[in-house]
Amino acid sequence: MAGPREHVIGSSSTDDVLRDPATVNQSLEPPSFRNPLEGLLAQRVGCMKCGWTEGLSLIPFNCLTVPLGSRFQYDVRDCLHDYMNLEPIEGVECAKCTLLHAQNQLQNLLQQIEDDKGLGNLPESPKLSDALRTSARERLKAVQEALEEQDFTEKTLAKKCHIPAKNRVSSTKSRQAIIARSPKCLVIHVNRSVFDESTGMLRKNYAAVRFPKLLDLNRWCLGGGREGYIEKRIEKWDIDPRESMLPHLDNATDDSDRHYELRAVITHYGRHENGHYICYRKYSCETFPANVPESVIEADGDKEKSERWYRLSDEDVQMVSESTVMDQGGVFMLFYEVTEPYSSTGVEDSDATGSENLENLENSTSSPEDMSTRSTATEGSISGTSRATSVSASEKVEQPIEKLPPFSDIE
Repeated sequence: MAGPREHVIGSSSTDDVLRDPATVNQSLEPPSFRNPLEGLLAQRVGCMKCGWTEGLSLIPFNCLTVPLGSRFQYDVRDCLHDYMNLEPIEGVECAKCTLLHAQNQLQNLLQQIEDDKGLGNLPESPKLSDALRTSARERLKAVQEALEEQDFTEKTLAKKCHIPAKNRVSSTKSRQAIIARSPKCLVIHVNRSVFDESTGMLRKNYAAVRFPKLLDLNRWCLGGGREGYIEKRIEKWDIDPRESMLPHLDNATDDSDRHYELRAVITHYGRHENGHYICYRKYSCETFPANVPESVIEADGDKEKSERWYRLSDEDVQMVSESTVMDQGGVFMLFYEVTEPYSSTGVEDSDATGSENLENLENSTSSPEDMSTRSTATEGSISGTSRATSVSASEKVEQPIEKLPPFSDIE
């Protein structure tokens, strides 16, 4: 697959493309197939000391791998919040803090030279003092130009400003990744792998994970804002790395495209190195007509349901009640799908969209390891710009929701 192209939201080149009649005509053509599992994450990495960030990087994903801790029981919504929460990372080199430190040192050096000159404490060779003053002024000018132009590249620091690696300044940076564009089908992978320091091996985390039938994803999506911004469908967020991008609960948008219903559950039994997977899948009764066992009718309390849950374990397939599915604590993967229309009291008639997309993907879904999108920023070096799309930084960012780049610009 071709690498994603760099795209800065709000740039002049983008605006020219949007005004190009040829582009408008192309936009009227039938859209190409969009992977229902694919969405966009908005990642921001910035310094919590100087506030510098390169903006937002838009990263395609088709699965969210959420972590578990040391508790015995979790709710998958708490896991999502931990995944999307602001994460401070200490001891990371910051180019802007380095330049600010160098600027302060050079200003102090020049001031000391002037003070010594006034007191008559100059060295025996005036040429040496003049050369030191000239060198300090040239370096200070280069540092100030880099700060004004926000040029924080390694070439500028090492070649232009003459700042060696040993004089670089480290600070605490923050990383956060939240959902910028929600997918049609949301896949959540529960990471149950734990590294055992005493043995040096991986083991399984057996914590129970509870999950809802209906999931509102709005609280973890980019663009939550005040009233008025919601009415105009304009996304608004802070790029201050000291502040979370997650919207406050009372200010979060209520986008129906981010309301999901549970469609499938995969559980794992056994240890980390071996075990057995069992899938629970919701099917339409029209697709799989079958006699409903009395135990299922008694548990569900409704004989005329339009959809039923099935337990698939190798060649063994049997109908089970919804309560049986919801009681599964050892979940490994969860599959949700957008509900149309969404009802806060419950959704049952999603046949048109509920089975279609997942059935098309059942033979082509990647393994959980291939679908993991947890950033490697904390596992090695920190990079403020993703290989994907980036959004330029400013004090505030306001963009119409329709202006998010299409998937064709990222794939």
